[in-house]
Amino acid sequence: MGLQRSFLKENRLSLRLRVANFLTGWCSYMNTYTTQGDVVGCSTSRIPMTGLELTVSYRLGSLKTHVKTTEKTIENDDLVGSGKVN
Repeated sequence: MGLQRSFLKENRLSLRLRVANFLTGWCSYMNTYTTQGDVVGCSTSRIPMTGLELTVSYRLGSLKTHVKTTEKTIENDDLVGSGKVN
Protein backbone atom coordinates (compact mmCIF):
# COMPACT_ATOMS: atom_id res chain seq x y z
CA MET A 1 0.00 0.00 0.00
CA GLY A 2 1.33 3.45 -0.78
CA LEU A 3 0.51 7.15 -0.77
CA GLN A 4 2.01 9.91 -2.90
CA ARG A 5 1.60 13.68 -2.73
CA SER A 6 3.19 16.46 -4.79
CA PHE A 7 3.85 20.01 -3.61
CA LEU A 8 5.15 23.37 -4.86
CA LYS A 9 4.77 24.99 -8.27
CA GLU A 10 4.54 22.47 -11.15
CA ASN A 11 4.57 19.62 -8.58
CA ARG A 12 8.35 19.81 -8.20
CA LEU A 13 8.48 18.23 -4.72
CA SER A 14 7.04 14.74 -4.29
CA LEU A 15 6.68 12.64 -1.14
CA ARG A 16 5.85 8.94 -1.26
CA LEU A 17 5.15 6.61 1.66
CA ARG A 18 5.00 2.86 1.03
CA VAL A 19 4.14 0.14 3.55
CA ALA A 20 4.55 -3.59 2.85
CA ASN A 21 2.89 -6.34 4.92
CA PHE A 22 2.58 -4.03 7.91
CA LEU A 23 -0.82 -5.20 9.18
CA THR A 24 -0.26 -8.91 8.64
CA GLY A 25 3.18 -9.08 10.25
CA TRP A 26 4.15 -11.69 7.68
CA CYS A 27 7.44 -13.50 8.32
CA SER A 28 9.49 -16.02 6.42
CA TYR A 29 11.05 -18.98 8.23
CA MET A 30 14.16 -20.84 7.15
CA ASN A 31 15.12 -24.20 8.65
CA THR A 32 18.68 -25.52 8.30
CA TYR A 33 19.64 -29.09 9.21
CA THR A 34 23.25 -30.22 9.61
CA THR A 35 24.41 -33.78 10.04
CA GLN A 36 28.00 -34.56 10.99
CA GLY A 37 28.57 -38.13 12.03
CA ASP A 38 26.24 -38.94 14.95
CA VAL A 39 25.46 -35.26 15.65
CA VAL A 40 22.41 -33.66 14.04
CA GLY A 41 21.89 -29.91 14.30
CA CYS A 42 18.82 -27.84 13.52
CA SER A 43 18.62 -24.06 13.15
CA THR A 44 15.50 -21.98 12.52
CA SER A 45 15.69 -18.37 11.31
CA ARG A 46 12.75 -15.95 11.36
CA ILE A 47 12.94 -13.17 8.76
CA PRO A 48 10.34 -10.38 9.04
CA MET A 49 8.97 -9.39 5.62
CA THR A 50 7.47 -6.05 6.60
CA GLY A 51 8.79 -2.77 5.32
CA LEU A 52 8.34 0.98 5.48
CA GLU A 53 9.72 3.26 2.76
CA LEU A 54 9.72 7.06 2.55
CA THR A 55 10.84 8.66 -0.73
CA VAL A 56 11.44 12.38 -1.24
CA SER A 57 12.16 13.66 -4.75
CA TYR A 58 12.65 17.15 -6.18
CA ARG A 59 12.58 17.91 -9.91
CA LEU A 60 15.12 20.59 -10.86
CA GLY A 61 14.47 21.27 -14.55
CA SER A 62 11.56 21.14 -16.93
CA LEU A 63 10.98 19.16 -20.09
CA LYS A 64 10.47 21.29 -23.18
CA THR A 65 8.02 19.67 -25.57
CA HIS A 66 8.73 22.07 -28.46
CA VAL A 67 11.20 20.73 -31.05
CA LYS A 68 13.19 23.22 -33.10
CA THR A 69 12.82 22.70 -36.85
CA THR A 70 15.20 23.85 -39.57
CA GLU A 71 14.34 25.53 -42.86
CA LYS A 72 16.89 23.65 -44.98
CA THR A 73 16.40 20.11 -46.21
CA ILE A 74 18.76 17.58 -47.74
CA GLU A 75 18.10 16.48 -51.31
CA ASN A 76 19.59 13.14 -52.28
CA ASP A 77 19.95 13.36 -56.08
CA ASP A 78 22.83 10.87 -56.44
CA LEU A 79 20.77 7.71 -56.06
CA VAL A 80 22.38 4.40 -56.96
CA GLY A 81 20.36 2.09 -59.18
CA SER A 82 17.88 4.72 -60.30
CA GLY A 83 17.00 2.75 -63.43
CA LYS A 84 18.75 5.07 -65.96
CA VAL A 85 20.67 3.34 -68.74
CA ASN A 86 23.85 4.97 -70.09
